[in-house]
Amino acid sequence: MIRKVTEHDLFMIHQTEGQLFGPHDSMEAIKSAIIDRKDSLYFMDIDGKMRGYIGLHVNAPSADIATLFTVPAYRRKGVATALLTHAMNTLKSMNIEQVILEVSTTNHAAIHMYQKLGFTPMGTRKNYYPDGSDARVLMKELT
Repeated sequence: MIRKVTEHDLFMIHQTEGQLFGPHDSMEAIKSAIIDRKDSLYFMDIDGKMRGYIGLHVNAPSADIATLFTVPAYRRKGVATALLTHAMNTLKSMNIEQVILEVSTTNHAAIHMYQKLGFTPMGTRKNYYPDGSDARVLMKELT
């Protein structure tokens, strides 16, 4: 089941290996980034336990995928695809025209998944990530 993130989920998200937030971020900072931001939508796949989550920043007529995380034991089992599909359907219902994301050029599995879902390359951002790796910018039209 995919549902919107609530305040009750914040601790679990903070504890994940997704590096969405650093170990020193306060729960209030996380709440502010996820729950209180009016331009953000966060969904998670949960069936008694969290399997993954996706975060979107909406700036009509487009949206950015800020984060997509799958618990390692559930990778390559369709969790990320389900979250992305749910997010894109939600954005379509909001009349969002396109979705943009950045993914590490070394994350071949993720790039393959995004391309399989219809995302196309727009460019590269050099030294985008803290480790110095580049990001491939991908886009998908929703109209």
